[in-house]
Amino acid sequence: MYCEKCGAKNESSSKFCEKCGNKFEVEEKETVKESISLDEEKALLAQIHTLEDQVDHLIEQQKQLEKGKELFTTFSYLTFDFMKALQTGDLTLLESVVSNDFNVEVTKDRWFYIANEPNGESNKYLLYDANNQINYWHIDFYGQVPDYEKYGMSIRIFTEENIKSGMPEVINLSFEEIEGEWKIIYTDPFV
Repeated sequence: MYCEKCGAKNESSSKFCEKCGNKFEVEEKETVKESISLDEEKALLAQIHTLEDQVDHLIEQQKQLEKGKELFTTFSYLTFDFMKALQTGDLTLLESVVSNDFNVEVTKDRWFYIANEPNGESNKYLLYDANNQINYWHIDFYGQVPDYEKYGMSIRIFTEENIKSGMPEVINLSFEEIEGEWKIIYTDPFV
């Protein structure tokens, strides 16, 4: 900045000329405030709320995904132990993964699941047969049972008998948390 009186060069932040002492007039800059209308402000707020809702939704989806992964792991272990029990004839292992209401009738070479049907009747389903060993099996489906707060898995079971026919047995398992521990509560075998 140059002095208007003597023409000497001064710092831009100086209030007086360093050579002649002339007082500089400092122009105060006005702060310009940009104003927006009330409608624009409401629209911006609505967009902010929409974004907040979307973020909350994404956080909830992430939580559900994490819960699903945890449950899948738990159910996989239960299913594996259930199937290992059927494969090896280990009744103690079976009892460790099923609820107390899971009704199994045990004979010398066979185990039967007793299903209480909605019409009040009971049906027997063969779970284990010492003479027809399970060769292999795999989990076919995982998910929440529709209209219930329960979860289920389907397992395809391959034995010597059904490998020849090409039609594996299917067992549907349902899980429920009982006193803080997940258990198999019932099975719905399809042959």
